[in-house]
Amino acid sequence: MIDVALSELSKWLAATPLSHTIQTTSWFIPTIQIIHILGVAVLFSSAVLVDLRIWRLLERDIPLAQVARRFLPPICPVLLILLITGRSSASRGVRFLIPPSISRWRCLPLPSC
Repeated sequence: MIDVALSELSKWLAATPLSHTIQTTSWFIPTIQIIHILGVAVLFSSAVLVDLRIWRLLERDIPLAQVARRFLPPICPVLLILLITGRSSASRGVRFLIPPSISRWRCLPLPSC
């Protein structure tokens, strides 16, 4: 039941103009991957900076609440961007670099891998 619905959704998406543009434009997938990598960098750096403040290794004179207000707000939008760009990258692009046994486990939470 779910397989049929996903198959129909995949066929419909493949027929959309956006899908055609993605498939015929050579720069689209690398751009998505760059956005994904930058999102990982923002997420990681925000988390590390707050952790360093918690461990009192950075900005000791600034209250933790102020540091959190400065570095934590980007995390939620970046997580959404990572979900979208990661899903796009998982469905295309770099599959040939990952052995099938690893790829299966990496994509386990994603239904169409």
